[in-house]
Amino acid sequence: MLVIDHNKKIYEQLYEQIKKQILSGELKPGTRLQATRVLAQEYGISRNSVVAAYEQLLVEGFVRTVIGSGYYVEKIEIPYQPDKKTNSNAVETSKKIVEPKYNFRYGNLEYNCYQNRKWRKCLINSMNILSMNSSINYLLHNGSERLRRFVADFLLSSRAVKCNLEQIVITNGHQAAIDIICTLFDDMKYDFAIEDPGYDGCRVVFERHGFNAQPITVENNGISIDELHNKKHQIVYVTPSHQFPTGCILPIGKRLGIIDWAEKTDSYIIEDDYDSELRYNSHPIQSLQSLDGGNRVIYLGTFSKSLAPDLRIAYLVLPEKLLSTYNEKYKVSNSNVPTLIQEALAEYIESGEYENGLRAIRTFYKRKHDYILEHLKRDDIELLGTEAGLHFLMNINTNLNRTQIMQIMEKYGIGIYSTERYWILHEKCAENQILVGFSSIPSIDLEKAMISFNNALDEITR
Repeated sequence: MLVIDHNKKIYEQLYEQIKKQILSGELKPGTRLQATRVLAQEYGISRNSVVAAYEQLLVEGFVRTVIGSGYYVEKIEIPYQPDKKTNSNAVETSKKIVEPKYNFRYGNLEYNCYQNRKWRKCLINSMNILSMNSSINYLLHNGSERLRRFVADFLLSSRAVKCNLEQIVITNGHQAAIDIICTLFDDMKYDFAIEDPGYDGCRVVFERHGFNAQPITVENNGISIDELHNKKHQIVYVTPSHQFPTGCILPIGKRLGIIDWAEKTDSYIIEDDYDSELRYNSHPIQSLQSLDGGNRVIYLGTFSKSLAPDLRIAYLVLPEKLLSTYNEKYKVSNSNVPTLIQEALAEYIESGEYENGLRAIRTFYKRKHDYILEHLKRDDIELLGTEAGLHFLMNINTNLNRTQIMQIMEKYGIGIYSTERYWILHEKCAENQILVGFSSIPSIDLEKAMISFNNALDEITR
């Protein structure tokens, strides 16, 4: 029996109550959860809310899915919890996670912006300026006007993005930007679609807001436009300039096609331009927003790759037709990015040092990128998406499954990762495909790392 308070977020209540029933043993392992439609009808709630709760339970391992059957409770070993009163002095210990010797994980960065004297100087200058203010004030919800002005100028010159200051929103990281987008469409008039495979960090945020992610096939040249044709009132998430994780580029025909589709079907496109600065052998690809004219494309960018992920600073460029909704929803909110960081970044861009830093970063990562590719010239593997970014995919000519592949890699001290998490339709994920990130592994370790990597591949393909 579930208790629903319609004044609170429905999916959070469902998630918490079902999780509690699983942990308490009320729902036994192997128990099939009620069908999403049945549960929604029984309690008079949205099916999307039920799906979001079930998917969160799935992500956290409380349930599993059986295709064509539904969601089933997983067997969970619940740890013994001693009496807090009799063990108040006990020290909690946890098993230490052992990192691979050579970790080819995607995400973290070796290039350390805090070692850049110019960036540190901008931080200090901004702190000195703020220290002279007679008062410390809250920033408006869309962020520093000065920073937004420089972001607009930079986007126009580098990505041909056309916008005014009011369209730019400075956000506390990439997922905070996605969260804002979700709130602009929370009346459930729109459905959500995403590339499959695609960035799971975006998908999870939409699902937390009650959206049910619809997978759209990624073809050799990007998202399938044919699969979109019969859909209306959609918010579709794409990475057209460097599809994540496959690395393919959406050609001009498809770019114009998806914009035309969005206009005809009252849909919106989220263009995530997450690493457009990091193209190694060609200029950046023209943005969708520049082709659209700002009507249907929500442009999303971040400073995580060009500065540091822990700065938590990204930005949105909203279409003008969404501004009234945004301003109404956030009229009593304030910016959640520290003034110090925003003003330092504004100075960094204005001084020209940001672009200088970008060139240095491209050179740094191109050197690593080229070294790795040079040492992966083999006939028994296929590399995908090697023209840009900080990762690529590898298809290995082997009959082993992904678990066996990763176990052998681990034996040689190599940390690599499956692409399964990025798929909604997991059964389409190739068993022999792995994701190789190279941004965090120290350059000094590359020589030994590539020797071990090739030794592991020799055993896998034997």
